[in-house]
Amino acid sequence: MEVEADNLQQVVDLAAARKSVVAVARSISLAGAPALMTSLGQGKRLNGKAIIVFALQVLEV
Repeated sequence: MEVEADNLQQVVDLAAARKSVVAVARSISLAGAPALMTSLGQGKRLNGKAIIVFALQVLEV
């Protein structure tokens, strides 16, 4: 499936209007991702999606 900007904009618009429905079971930091992946690999299941949250830090020089 090809991802196009127009398709992504529709998703952004729905999310901004709070009309998209995605069950988020857990959000974790990037540092916690390996443990979550291990847990899921061992058979643990979640009632929804897992979101891995990360941020880029921009340093000014």
